[in-house]
Formats: sequence, structure tokens, C-alpha cells
Amino acid sequence: MRRWLAGEVSQAGSDVEGEADEVESAGGGHTSIAGRLAVRWRGRDDISLLRDATDLRPGDVLVIPASQQGWAELATLGSHPVPDWGDRAQAMMRGKALLRLHPAIMKQWPESEPLDRLRALAETGKPRLDDDPDDLAEDLRSALADWSAGLASPRWDWLKRMASSLSKDKKLAMGIMAHPTEGLVLTGKQHIQLPNTDGAQFSDEDDLASSGNFRSLLLEAMDDAQGHLDGVADYATRHARQCGLPDDLVEILEAAGRGHDLGKADPRFQTWLKGGNPWARGPLLAKSDLMAQSREDSRKARIRAGYPEGGRHELLSVRLLESAPDALPKDEVLRDLLLHLVESHHGHCRPFAPVVVDESPIAVDVEFAGKQYTASSATGLERLDAGPAERYWRLTRHYGWWGLAWLEAMLRLADHRRSAWEESQSKEVDRG
Repeated sequence: MRRWLAGEVSQAGSDVEGEADEVESAGGGHTSIAGRLAVRWRGRDDISLLRDATDLRPGDVLVIPASQQGWAELATLGSHPVPDWGDRAQAMMRGKALLRLHPAIMKQWPESEPLDRLRALAETGKPRLDDDPDDLAEDLRSALADWSAGLASPRWDWLKRMASSLSKDKKLAMGIMAHPTEGLVLTGKQHIQLPNTDGAQFSDEDDLASSGNFRSLLLEAMDDAQGHLDGVADYATRHARQCGLPDDLVEILEAAGRGHDLGKADPRFQTWLKGGNPWARGPLLAKSDLMAQSREDSRKARIRAGYPEGGRHELLSVRLLESAPDALPKDEVLRDLLLHLVESHHGHCRPFAPVVVDESPIAVDVEFAGKQYTASSATGLERLDAGPAERYWRLTRHYGWWGLAWLEAMLRLADHRRSAWEESQSKEVDRG
């Protein structure tokens, strides 16, 4: 990828771990990108234009303009233009319909009279959106319904479902916004399941990790309701057994599921989950429909709660688990694995923990499963000598590159699948 960004002809290479670090520009200096641009995404708070090919690092996510030249060197696309599947990816990731009615994107869709109506509505939509969004939404729903009815090819099943969902969305007026350059963006409020996705929503902190359109979910069991921690532990156990893991690893996956979100017991995090209301009380929550959904509202709620920017509940979970050593495995490798699975279940600590500046740290106490856990919210795990980095390398040497990633995936997917199930149950309750 560095060679491609630098404008060099791609040569056959390998994906051996670490090889990328050996690629240097001629003379050992920096290589300028010769007309090939990419946006580097490392999370919502770290997005930048990649201006130097040597700045690229393993794990970076690159967004490359569809009009960029040289695609044949990255993928075999023949003479076809590079399609923009952003709307489809959005629906698969978040389970919500989103369509960008932008001229360049609509060119990719099969032509029809209803599509022409959508084009016209997109062209004239901005002033109507300001004057009468409900009237605009009604016209859009009508055009979307006619359009979806005419999409017969299986290739466009995903588009048909999204258009149909938006056409039936009674709150569509709330989900219309002007595209930054031209046209409109439509965002649905209803859940949508695309073909062949099995309703899968693979997401971490940016999506469904702590907020969503579902009822508040308890961290631990109350009355007859199973809590999120026990639920994830059950899923992780099931994954481990179905993959044929030995009993000791099954037990570690179960323990990691049961302890992965203990750090959410931080009172400030609980206040954030409850919309930033410092007077809100009640049982500990793992997720909440009271948490602000928009980025700006969520930021304000976090500030009101006093929770540090970029705070990581999984790091506090590790410190809490370490505070009860009798609850940890006596075997050093298994103890390392338990702590690593917890600290990495949102993708960090491979090997480094993110730096969290907690200017007003507090002591966090939580009683769970008959044990008392206590730790400072200032975990210090970002220090190079704090444990995560060495733990990662010890486990990589023990289980192998892909073996460790496989074990991590079992817990991460258990968390995702449990969250998806909890959301589906919440929707059943709402419909009832």
C-alpha cells in the first residue's frame, strides 16, 4: 500500500507480519504521495489526510476516492467503474437504512421513472427541507415506494429493502438532511436486515457499545432478568465449546465474558449512560436508551457526567479484576489470557493501551458475583511497563499470531451477538 500511495508500480509481496515496517523509500527519506490521496481513519477522533506514504501503519483504515486512478494494481475491477457501496455498508453495520440521493451515486442505480422523481426531489429538496420537511418526506416516501417496487434484479435486493424501509418510515422527516455538496441524505429510524447478513451488526464503541434504540440493560442479573455480563459469558462459553476448545480455555472465555464490562461501574460512566443526569439512580447499567444518540449531545452528556474524554471502561475492568487476585487463575498463562481478553475486547491493547487523561480520578467499587472489586479510575495501563504490551507478546508467542486473534474474536463476537439479541428482545417488548 505504501508503494501504491507513493505512485510506484506494485510488486508481488507478502502479508507477513512486520514486513511493512521494512519498506523504506529510496535513500531512507520520506516518500511523497504522487497524486494518490487517502483519508486515514483511526477512530472518530483521529481522522486525517495521509500526506506521506511512510506514515502508514499496520491497522490503519484507508478511505480512497472512488475516482482515484490505479485501482487495477489493488484489485481486479476490469473496465467497470469503482462502485460506491457506502450506503449498503452503513446498513449492514448499523442495521439502519441510509441513502445518499447524490447525482454521482444515483448514476450507479438502475434507471426508472421513480428514480427520476427522486433525482428531482433531491435537486429541489434543500429549500423544501427548511420550509416544510413533512411535505418533502411525504413526496419522498411515495417515490421510494414506487422505486422499490420496480427493483426486480437480485443484485439490487439490498437497495430494494432500504428504499422500501424508508418509504414506510413515518418519522422520515426527522431523518432528512442536505448532502454537504449536492442532494439529500435519508436516514431511517427503523431496524433493517439486509439479505445474507443474518442481522449481523459488527460494531464496537462507535456504534452499539453503550447506546442504542433499545431499553436500558442491566450490567448484572436482577429479579429474573439475566444481566449483560452473564449473557456475554454464556455466549462466549458456547462459542468456545462449539470450537472444540479445552475446558481450561472455555473457563477463561466464560470468566472474560463475565468481567469484560466491570469498568462501566464507574459512577461517572453510569451518569453518562443516563444522559448526563447526576441525580439519576438505580441499578448498574451496561447499555442505555437514555444515552444521547448524537455525537454532540453525547459529548455534552459526558462532560456533565465528568467522565474523561476517550475513557476506556475495559481498562478499568482489568484493574478491578486484578484487585481480587483470588478470583484470577493461578496459572500465569491463563491469567494473562483472561486479562488480555478483557482489555482487548474493543480492539485496543494489541499491544498498547490508549492514553486516557483522567484529571479527577476516583475510586471505583463494585460488588459482583459475591466478590468486592476496588480500583482507581486512573488505571495507568498506558505506561509501557504497565502490563498490556508484554502480556500481548507473551500470549502471541504462546498461542501464535492467529491463535490469539481467534480467542479474542470469540469474546468480541459474544459481546456483539448478545447485544444484538438484547436489542431484538427490547423491540419485542415494545411491539407487545
